[in-house]
This record gives sequence, structure tokens and C-alpha cells, in this order.
Amino acid sequence: MVLSSHQQGQGASSTSSPLNRPQQQRGHIVDLTDEERRRRLEEQMRCNKFHRFVGGNLILKQGILDKKKGLWSRRRMFLLTEGPHLYYVDPDNMVLKGEIPWNETIRPEIRDFKIFFVHTPGRVYYLIDPGALLFCSLLFFSTSACFKKKTCVVSAGKAKIWCNAIMEMRKYYYGDSPSAEKMSLSATNAAL
Repeated sequence: MVLSSHQQGQGASSTSSPLNRPQQQRGHIVDLTDEERRRRLEEQMRCNKFHRFVGGNLILKQGILDKKKGLWSRRRMFLLTEGPHLYYVDPDNMVLKGEIPWNETIRPEIRDFKIFFVHTPGRVYYLIDPGALLFCSLLFFSTSACFKKKTCVVSAGKAKIWCNAIMEMRKYYYGDSPSAEKMSLSATNAAL
């Protein structure tokens, strides 16, 4: 679930906190007013069972993904938080399994509607949305001549949503990196 930013601007602020940026610079998933951030953090502490794994940071996006390494994949709850941090937790045993390291070169890449990669300097994380499905069926129509029509309905996978959220966080905390942005866009366009 992506928590969209609330657009109640409080004008320009003299503080340097990223959460107090002027209204015209808002638009990232992390751009929240101090009040909105406080309210969401209180709600998260009360209602989200994964709050204990994020070190007091506000969870901006979370979801179940399969993390593939070698021949095996493991189902994990991924937690994208302020900081930025991308934690992954074993949802069955409720154990923090790790964190994808962040720096200015982190780069998500979409392979298709359900598979995406997160490139970091030391490793490439291979992630799969287990909820994305592809339904194909053959429809038979009878007219004067019989014919088949193949239709495919794609259940919208979350790969693109996750990649966009990771890119927004990278841009927010590290600014625009033209080389990483160009590589990511070319890989994204090639996949779609």
C-alpha cells in the first residue's frame, strides 16, 4: 500500500528538514507535513505489526514480494521507509532478514509487469510480485466462418509501482543522477 502524500502545504519554511520543503517542491511519496507524518507514525505504531522492524521510521510503502537468489525464492514483506531504507522481513516467522543498501547509484529496473531488479553496487536483487497474474484464453466465435481469437488479460503487477517508489526515494534523498536515471529509463522502456 502506497501512502500518498497529503498536499496541505504550509508555505515556505525556514528549516532545512526535507519534510518542511516549500509547497512547490512537494510531490514525492516522502513529502509530508509534520502533522501528517506524526499522525501516520502514530497510526503505524498502533496498527502495523511490522513497525518494530523499521527503527521508528515511517513506512511509505509495503508489500509481499518474492526475493529470488540462485534457484530459490523466498517470500518477504518489503518495507520502504524514510531514511531511505528498504527492509525485508520473513512474514511467517516475523524475523528481519535484511535490508537493501541505499546510495545514489541504486537503480530499479522493470523486466515485466511482475518482475523487477534493484541494482546496488555489490548485488542485484531479483524481485517478483507473487500477486500478478497473466490470464490467457482462447475465445471461439461462430459466424459464417469459425475463427479463434486469443485474448490476454494482465492483472496489473506491482513491479512498475515499486520501481517508481524506489526512484522517487532516490531522487528525494540523493537528487537527480543523470547517468543512473538514463540507464533506468532505457531499461524500463525496453521492458515495456
